[in-house]
Amino acid sequence: MQRFFINCVNWAMFIIIFIGIPAVTYRQIGHWQISSKPAAEKLMFWGLAIGITFNVLGATLFPFGLKTKESCAKWALILGGLLLLECAFVQGYLNFDWLKKGLVWFQSRF
Repeated sequence: MQRFFINCVNWAMFIIIFIGIPAVTYRQIGHWQISSKPAAEKLMFWGLAIGITFNVLGATLFPFGLKTKESCAKWALILGGLLLLECAFVQGYLNFDWLKKGLVWFQSRF
C-alpha cells in the first residue's frame, strides 16, 4: 500500500510539473504568445528538485520496507534524469532541430 501511495504521489507530481506548469504559464492573445519562459523553467526546476529531495529522504531516512525504498530510489533517479535533461535544454545543450527536420521530411514525403 505504501508503494502504491508513493507511485500515485509521484505520478501526480509528474503530471503537474510537465503538463500543469506549462499550461498555467502559457498565455496567448490572438496570434501573440505572452508567456513567462523563465518562470516556467524555475517552477519546473524547483518542482523536480523538491520531488528528488522527498524521494531521497524516503529512500534513506524513513523506516519503510526494502521494496518501498527501491521505489523511492527509482523515482529519485527518474526525476534526476529529467532534471538533467531540463537543465541541458534550458542551457541550449539539447535542441530538437533534428526532430523538426525529420518531421518536415516525413511530411514532404506523404
